[in-house]
Amino acid sequence: MCTKNRFGAAAAAVVVVWSAGAALGNIVMSGNTAGNPPSVTRDCEVHPGNRCTSTLSPGSVELIQTPSAWFQGILNAAYAAPAWQVHYMGGNSNMNGQFNVDFYRAYNECGPGDRDFLGAEIKVNFVPDAGSLINDVMWVSGYRERWPGTDRSRMDDNTRLANRAGTVGGPFYPYQDEDQDVVPGRWQSGYQYDYFYDKPGDPCPTPGTVTSLYFETYATWWDDYFNADGTITDVGNNGHHVWVHEGFRWGYELTCVPAPGSMALAGLGILAIARRRRG
Repeated sequence: MCTKNRFGAAAAAVVVVWSAGAALGNIVMSGNTAGNPPSVTRDCEVHPGNRCTSTLSPGSVELIQTPSAWFQGILNAAYAAPAWQVHYMGGNSNMNGQFNVDFYRAYNECGPGDRDFLGAEIKVNFVPDAGSLINDVMWVSGYRERWPGTDRSRMDDNTRLANRAGTVGGPFYPYQDEDQDVVPGRWQSGYQYDYFYDKPGDPCPTPGTVTSLYFETYATWWDDYFNADGTITDVGNNGHHVWVHEGFRWGYELTCVPAPGSMALAGLGILAIARRRRG
């Protein structure tokens, strides 16, 4: 949050948050919001005779003013009260500025072994306005993954990311302290706060099937901090309070279809399924 006097600002921020009133929307999307490239197709080395494609879905990074009911449901289920107190503040005037998209692009590294991945790569900076109370943010991200036989939603959190201290608790992605002041004893992960970067991917799908991942990512602030050993200090001993502000949606869809001229084109029904768009 505030980079000068984080502890002094924390208590005051809670008061301002709860007294801010109606949400008007104080964040705008800027930069390279449209996907470039929007899709990448190549001959499939994993399934010879087919071509695999990674397509951005949605095609542009989309601003979310108010955290969706879907996202609130998976976050609340994963980090429940009273230990975690989550406040959904989309449009709150405490955070003003831009989500500036450096890039949003499809990639395709389909091949044997470790290169058998294709998906999306994204980098978004939070650029605060001069009058923004919140200047440093953390991120929370949830996703829905779908392929034949699978349809599940979960938090993309740090409970599955290991660091030098083991596993750090909390919903943040990646694990980090948003306060950029150097305070002895505070743990810094080495990740740069204020920007969100991710490059998720999946193996090339089975020919005739569709794999998709849908993401919602939100800027957040919290009232506690990580220690050097990876534990969390509960400032005020009142539970871990997390304020979730505006966010954005992004994702990808993967297909693998017969290459032109391939004998596999005889399976026209499979081709039709592979081209089905996500609803």
